[in-house]
Amino acid sequence: MKWIIGLLLVISGLFWFLHEPTPTEEEVVGTYTGRHNGFSDRIELNKNHTFDQVVVTPSGEEMTSSGTWKLTHKALDLREYIFFIDEQVPGSSSKPMRTSVTFAAYKNMLIRDWDTGFYRLSKSQ
Repeated sequence: MKWIIGLLLVISGLFWFLHEPTPTEEEVVGTYTGRHNGFSDRIELNKNHTFDQVVVTPSGEEMTSSGTWKLTHKALDLREYIFFIDEQVPGSSSKPMRTSVTFAAYKNMLIRDWDTGFYRLSKSQ
């Protein structure tokens, strides 16, 4: 009986997460931060569809980038984003490079998901 209740809780949580309302452009504007393998990442999404990013590498080198963003449903496309995760090897990083990246946008977080893992940026309050 306990496993049925647990299963129902997991299913209801998953249902809520997958059916969370699509955020508006106003809701995604703001500052997001994340960490992965010693890298720290801060991105500011501006109202005028531009963003500013600061990445600090494990060695302490600071890299900056500016680009544009576009929200289509829950897909947040960033152009000129500094990406530093090796999506082919679980939990590893690669040489940072400027590229176009798509995140899933939620009210208070951005998630980049691929076959071997995910990366989350949390919105600052």
